[in-house]
Amino acid sequence: MGYAHCARDVGGTEVCGGLCARCGWRARARVEKEGFWPGTPVERITAQAFGLWNAERTATELGFGAEGSSTSTSTAFEHTYIAEAAEEDAHLTDLLENFTDLRSGTNLPDETDRSARAGDHLDPKSPWFPYPNKTVFLLAVLDNLPRLRILDSLLKVFLWILKETGVRDVPSFNAFRKIQCELRQTCSVTTILCKSVQGNIFYMNDPRQIIAKDWANPMVRPHMHVYPEIPADGVISEIWHTEKWRKGMDVSILSPMFDSEWARLRDGRLIIPKRWVTYKGEVHAEAFVLLADIEVLRVDTSQAVLISASLLENNYHDLEALNVLPECSQWPVDFDNAPPAMPNPLRVLAGGDPLYSSFIDYFGDDVSGNRSKSWNKHWNTYMMHRNLPRRLLQQEFHTHFVSTSPHASVVEQFQDFKGIIEHTHREPVRVLDASTGKPARFRLFVNAEPSDNPMQSELSGHIGGGGNLPCRKCEVGGSNLDKGSDAGFHALFQPGDARNKENTLGALKHQVTLACLGVEKHVRDEQTCTGIKDRYTQFWIDQLLQRARDMKKQGQRAQDIQRELLVWVDVNSSFIYNPCLTLVGLDPSVDTPVEILHTILLGVVKYVWYGTHVSWDTKQKLVYAQRLQATNTDALLTYAIRAQYIMQYANSLIGRQLKTVVQATSFHVYDLLPSLRFKLWLAVGELTALLWFPEIHDLKVYLEDIDIAVANVLDLFAEIDPTKILEKIKLHLLVHVREDIKHFGPLIGVCSESFECFNAIFRLCSILSNHLAPSRDIAVQLADQEAHKHRLTSGWWPILSGDWVQASPAVRDFLHSQPMLQRLLGWTPEKPIVPGSFRPLPLPKGDMSRPRPGSKIIGKIDEILAMSEAAQHALVVLDIYEVSARRHPTYGMPSLLRRQDESLTMIVRSQDIQFAFNVQHDCALAKCTASGKRPVMQEHVESGAIESYIEHQDIAQYIINMHSLHNPHLIRSVLPRALTAPLALHGDCFRKHCQIAESLRETQQHKLESSHATAIADEDAGRSATQSTGQQPMDPQVDNHQAAPDSAAVNSSEPGGNPLEPSRKQKRA
Repeated sequence: MGYAHCARDVGGTEVCGGLCARCGWRARARVEKEGFWPGTPVERITAQAFGLWNAERTATELGFGAEGSSTSTSTAFEHTYIAEAAEEDAHLTDLLENFTDLRSGTNLPDETDRSARAGDHLDPKSPWFPYPNKTVFLLAVLDNLPRLRILDSLLKVFLWILKETGVRDVPSFNAFRKIQCELRQTCSVTTILCKSVQGNIFYMNDPRQIIAKDWANPMVRPHMHVYPEIPADGVISEIWHTEKWRKGMDVSILSPMFDSEWARLRDGRLIIPKRWVTYKGEVHAEAFVLLADIEVLRVDTSQAVLISASLLENNYHDLEALNVLPECSQWPVDFDNAPPAMPNPLRVLAGGDPLYSSFIDYFGDDVSGNRSKSWNKHWNTYMMHRNLPRRLLQQEFHTHFVSTSPHASVVEQFQDFKGIIEHTHREPVRVLDASTGKPARFRLFVNAEPSDNPMQSELSGHIGGGGNLPCRKCEVGGSNLDKGSDAGFHALFQPGDARNKENTLGALKHQVTLACLGVEKHVRDEQTCTGIKDRYTQFWIDQLLQRARDMKKQGQRAQDIQRELLVWVDVNSSFIYNPCLTLVGLDPSVDTPVEILHTILLGVVKYVWYGTHVSWDTKQKLVYAQRLQATNTDALLTYAIRAQYIMQYANSLIGRQLKTVVQATSFHVYDLLPSLRFKLWLAVGELTALLWFPEIHDLKVYLEDIDIAVANVLDLFAEIDPTKILEKIKLHLLVHVREDIKHFGPLIGVCSESFECFNAIFRLCSILSNHLAPSRDIAVQLADQEAHKHRLTSGWWPILSGDWVQASPAVRDFLHSQPMLQRLLGWTPEKPIVPGSFRPLPLPKGDMSRPRPGSKIIGKIDEILAMSEAAQHALVVLDIYEVSARRHPTYGMPSLLRRQDESLTMIVRSQDIQFAFNVQHDCALAKCTASGKRPVMQEHVESGAIESYIEHQDIAQYIINMHSLHNPHLIRSVLPRALTAPLALHGDCFRKHCQIAESLRETQQHKLESSHATAIADEDAGRSATQSTGQQPMDPQVDNHQAAPDSAAVNSSEPGGNPLEPSRKQKRA
């Protein structure tokens, strides 16, 4: 390749990676395309450097060519210009490379290409396997950093710099790309070409291979949980602790070992394991025991017995070989009154290997592929492996890209995703289990679909929040008249009849049947009545309606048309209906949890924040900003507070800023808001903190607190503005929080914040794609990143011989020794917190901490004393405070006071400190004002301007911030429940809701009458104006299009309509 002639000289179009033997120019197809004339190498470089081009061709493309040139010439020029502009930055790097070769006077091929020749890096014994050398490995690391993507031209500049500085083993750009291509074929994730049933093309990264890398990764596999778990301490913190895994999920979906077949214990008893669980770190079986009554053998299902797997002696095949299988006479309802299939059919799928189930959270969203405000819509899908604990899933490393498309919707992409999932049910994926070193198999199931509310409605086949039945989880709602009645209004404060996928699918099938008659109104009425309108199925409904109309025009009878179309529907039913409704183990109505980022922060908190700041004048906004800036941020889950920015862009806050607002606002608006709105801030802050619990110690008590907190928020919203209850579906969704917590555990475990953060990585790949096949380019790049992370973290992968290999020790150890690389890859190594450990610098003065249980000491950390930095423990000087016996009269939170106003200091061991929590100064009691003056800092320089700031008065009284999202469960666990439990606002909620509903009806009636009167007055005024100008009133029979130009103002008779806009009747005309 190195001595071949350049593409121009041979008249071809192939790109040569070496130097041309005749001209010394690195052969490229674009030399022929740009029309460079023959000449010496220096002339070629000069022509490229100074931008000489084929003048005749350029003139033709600009429209100055021969007569008869078509308008397509300009279009051709536009495409040519765009394509060449994308490669313009490559000219410089080629110039640098070739100029270096010419200056050195060599015509030999690049020696570094020899060191990276094909196949060298595939030797498992090489020191930098699967890379040929360390230089190529580091370049691969540089090229696969998720948040530091680089252009090809910039990479070429890096290669040129390395060569110029004399670095060894530097490959050429083409050689480097060839190595990456070979790695992609051996140990990457396959990118699959997909075509949706609606005809849209997109690419998908194989989810089987992505999950297989977790199983084959020794740094990930030990953290995976494959069975439901009964927590010994009763604490619910993960999905495998919840009802969904422990009770609600079908046993055929869970990891079998194997259930529903006879087994014998060491004591001789026969049992049938029903479900396998983990208890105290060991696998147990929830089993039914075989009882021998008088001449009858029956299975006792009155109570499941928890039996350790270590007590099992014989499985079904052992009993069969010993010919001691029992013949049970009576089978209970739990087994459908019939014996289950024995042996378990899943044994055939397992093929002698252990068989497991992997569960996935599937996320979909519409995202712009541009950094600019120009909207470049892509439908993206990501996933997480839910067999991993939440502390790992919150890391960017464990968020996986699946597919994207500017054309195919999320549900369309899910259709192909579903096909892959179902394939694993027939053929489980065989993989090397990194924990045992032996083969294992796994199946894939979808655990949940956490997305924003419109996307969850689309996945559920729901009509959306604007329908008469606006909830995707229940059938609450009705017409405006129904929702305005006492019973209808009260119903919005509690869950309605639950939806499920069977009912939704049945409603869609009925809509399809109606569509076969060709009457669109019947379909629309059914959708309005049921609240079910699936966007995916609607595509086929529209086609059926059109086909039915065409057949009617041909004279066919309605019954014959419907019969013929229904035959087509039956044949093609597998792709007509929403695939989310037909996937085993997934019920979108249940498995789309209330998502706290979009429903709480970007919903409830944003509503109350907007209603607050729009009511303030400039002075009140300044006071709030000054107080917010003075917030104590110690042990507060927030970034550095920028109060001025928050007020300047109050209508455009995002999640992290709303977190700051909800944790701090209650302490700063006690005299800036009416009583009801201030109470609403207290209620919203309390509910938000409860929903941010990372673990639940007492589920019953926790759910009671959630119920009261939700009721308080809804009641206060209703009292302030009842229409919010009717219009904002996010408020109604709060009543479903209880069931979702029982189903999924703490809701921060199904928060979509990690998925939303991953959009930045997708956007970088989108920007650097060629924009001609964005779905393919983005999928391939992110598949390369998946494989690169797998190699760096010691993962195993199969090679052509069938053996499993992993990267060399030098590659595997590199990540552990480079903390900066860990951060760039989104990987956080597990480092258990050692009680009593400390940093050389003391904690900021003012942190409130509590020692371990056994004493009730709360204090402010004044100092941390240590003999040296090498010391394992230190001494902590605490300024002791006591918790007041009563709640604070303004905030309803516990207060901290000094005992008899005396200062008390105590020295404790650092290992006795249990946790830190946030407190706020009682500014309302101390009457703190913005009395301080300080220079305004800009660019870290004093600008000369002076600003005021809050000076806290010297009063030793603090308020424990119960709205803090940092350690909300721990602070409540050590304080008396009388000081922390939510207090219900109303005893008789139904009566209160009826009063609010009556007030709402009166207000709406008054608005209607007022609008009517305004419309009549406007009409009379218009008639009078017409008579005063001498014009005749317009004949009502005259068509609107023939009316005078100003007649729109006269005829705009709709209540509340704009007199400058045509009425609805005019628009319809």
